[in-house]
Amino acid sequence: MIYGAVIDSTCVVLQRSCTREGACLLYDHDSLRLRLHVLAFCTQLVTAALKALAWHFSRRQERVTAAATAAADENVNIAINSRDTDAKTVPVSNDDENTRCNKHSETVN
Repeated sequence: MIYGAVIDSTCVVLQRSCTREGACLLYDHDSLRLRLHVLAFCTQLVTAALKALAWHFSRRQERVTAAATAAADENVNIAINSRDTDAKTVPVSNDDENTRCNKHSETVN
């Protein structure tokens, strides 16, 4: 519709019949060329600006998501570390592990 309005605005001679207007018979070619190029340039400019905004906000969203993930990971690490300090650890040697495994296999057979 915008391109149609631009084209119609360059009409020099309009066909008229009795009570109504018809099609344009003659356009100002220089004006039409200039206006269509300006309109195409403005359309491309708006498109580029919108793409830049979309890129900016998507990068911003990625940073927010990364920060939230890092904070969640930190919370998990804190929770794991606090549980580790509360629990009593008993070192298990490989000999104890082998003995347990051998006892288990003897009961199964």
